[in-house]
Amino acid sequence: MSGKSQQTTRRRKRPTTPVYSSLPSSFDDKDSDFVCPICFDMIEEAFMTKCGHSFCHKCIKRCLEQSNRCPKCNFVIEKKDDIFPNFLLNELILKHRQRMVEQKKIKVEHLNGAALSDTSTLLLQHEQLDLGNINCMLDILAKRKQQLEGECKAAQNQILKEFLQQVHRKKQQVSLSVSRLQHDQLKSELGLVDGDLTTVESHLTEYRTNYPYVQEGGSAVVNGVDPTLASSSDSGSQEVFNGSRSTGRQWLHTTMAARRKKVYQHFDDLETCYFSIRRKELSGSGSDVL
Repeated sequence: MSGKSQQTTRRRKRPTTPVYSSLPSSFDDKDSDFVCPICFDMIEEAFMTKCGHSFCHKCIKRCLEQSNRCPKCNFVIEKKDDIFPNFLLNELILKHRQRMVEQKKIKVEHLNGAALSDTSTLLLQHEQLDLGNINCMLDILAKRKQQLEGECKAAQNQILKEFLQQVHRKKQQVSLSVSRLQHDQLKSELGLVDGDLTTVESHLTEYRTNYPYVQEGGSAVVNGVDPTLASSSDSGSQEVFNGSRSTGRQWLHTTMAARRKKVYQHFDDLETCYFSIRRKELSGSGSDVL
């Protein structure tokens, strides 16, 4: 009997440790080493506390004006000046930024190759463009710019909706095993999330009228996004920009995927910041700012 149990124990494999809110692959994401735990962006002018955590200089300075504790581990920092430049991290971030610029340059050149080729061909074939043709091209570009701006807003609201839905699910699960006092607090927090979800959904309903490619949160999180950018109007005039539309589709898909990854990497911190900021806003003005 003991031999069988030992054999079973040997066969068991230890599951991969989830990192950053159940994202195993994020363990290999080197970018996370350069992210400021306060602003969740790449560290600018890295400064380190005595407890060994690094932040943007402006971020940690602002935090220490409000509290004398490390935002990461709650270590007591006796003086505001007890922070020091992290020269090694600054050097690593500088090299990382340079690599990112080079990679982005190569990627953009590859993605924009077709669009630039089409535009150059158009200009070479029509060197004698009259004012009417130029105005037509400017009108197409202006509409394209407006479309991209709308798509960005729709994508932001979709990411926000998915975040709020995840917060809501988490709070509902917690509410099943808490005391009555804590239950009242959770009920208040759920009401706040429900109100914000309603506001975000109304924004998305408006955006979907013009940008129907934005999918519902469940399928978008699992399967990604299929941002079809084709427009029903001016299709004939915009045929020359087919390469640009394809590039825009690729860009938006990549942008939303990156934003989702960032949200899930820092979900717990974002949740804390969300409730802290929303409570202050509601107690201060009583208005919905979403």
